[in-house]
Amino acid sequence: MKPGQHKGTSFALAFSFIASKVAVPATLVYVGLGIFHSIPIAVMLYHGFCLVCITLAGVRLRTIRIPHVFELVAASGVGLLLSFVSVALWRLTGDLIADPDICRIQIEAFGLPVASWGMFAAYFMLVNPVIEELYWRGVVQERAKALGIRRDAIVAVPFSLWHIVPIWFICGPVAAVLGVMAVYVVGVLLTRIYRESRSFGRCITWHAMMADLAVVSLMFACR
Repeated sequence: MKPGQHKGTSFALAFSFIASKVAVPATLVYVGLGIFHSIPIAVMLYHGFCLVCITLAGVRLRTIRIPHVFELVAASGVGLLLSFVSVALWRLTGDLIADPDICRIQIEAFGLPVASWGMFAAYFMLVNPVIEELYWRGVVQERAKALGIRRDAIVAVPFSLWHIVPIWFICGPVAAVLGVMAVYVVGVLLTRIYRESRSFGRCITWHAMMADLAVVSLMFACR
């Protein structure tokens, strides 16, 4: 195979991988938000799909190990710092990224009244990172490895790209683009952590603190 043909084949393989892994989550979340107008239904559809894939792939829960206490403290510290910076930047930029009042109205309109935010936050912090990491690392990243796609920068693309759908629905296009960029950076780090350690526990911990805590903090900032 000529060098140009090899590059073309690699690009096609990477594009096919990204498109296939973005399509289903994005579609399911779109159905939940665009048709049923419900965040809980969107989450149920997405998590249900992830759990089916996790089960079919034979990913085992016993492979989850709690990280060392030092790493738990470090992840918590980084997460709190990122959450503080995210909220501060949002407040400094005013309505340039997204109007907090509109975001709150949208969240409530999509089936999450303010009174339920505490329960949703608990689920989002405790359950979401487990399901997502078992799927995106245990299923998707392993599939990428089997296909010969090993670059963290490529593997992290589908993890971040589908997030444009829920963020756009709730906060608008500017926040969606910035949000996807932020999730991509987190995705690259999580992909690398899993590649180097093969530890779901570490990925779940960093996912919860770097990504989900920031989302919850931003949600309560528009309360």
